[in-house]
Amino acid sequence: VVVVVGAILSMCGSLFIIVSFFAFPDLQTFPYKLIMFLSLADFFSSSTYILAIQDVGQNPEDLGNCFEDNFMCFFTAGMSQYFDFASFLWMGVISFNIYQVFVKQRGSDVVQFEKYYHMVCWGVPAFFLIIVTATDGLGDAGNWCWIKHDHQVERWLCYYIPLMLVMAFNVSSYCHVNRAIKDLNMQNQSA
Repeated sequence: VVVVVGAILSMCGSLFIIVSFFAFPDLQTFPYKLIMFLSLADFFSSSTYILAIQDVGQNPEDLGNCFEDNFMCFFTAGMSQYFDFASFLWMGVISFNIYQVFVKQRGSDVVQFEKYYHMVCWGVPAFFLIIVTATDGLGDAGNWCWIKHDHQVERWLCYYIPLMLVMAFNVSSYCHVNRAIKDLNMQNQSA
């Protein structure tokens, strides 16, 4: 129940951002566009939690199992891997974009990076999903469908290590942005 409620709330929040982007022309700025793509990835990521539980509890002996041989488990495991990965890459792209604007002072020139943002945020998760699929790593992960328990190498190489790298990048970027904003404030106060 908690997973379903959380997934529905997340989907509603993501959908609100996506609809707002298209409904209000004033919001159709480049920074908000990046947030809209993050919300799109989050929407599909959250939808996997609802899709994944459809079979749970159908057979009382298997209550809580994901049914590894079921196509839906394989499908939702792949969706979860892809869209969760895409989601944290979009967070990294937003961090990079803010860094480019405040630290490198590129201003509106950051728009030129959009095609690269899409290549990274949609292409890299697809690459890692192909690796996990090719090694037969998708399926029953215990309480949900994702990368199987006995495929720890794939979990680390195709999810956890990239996640930690993006998190470290985000922290570093925001530290530089914070320093640049403080420097700008000091210059304004001196003036």
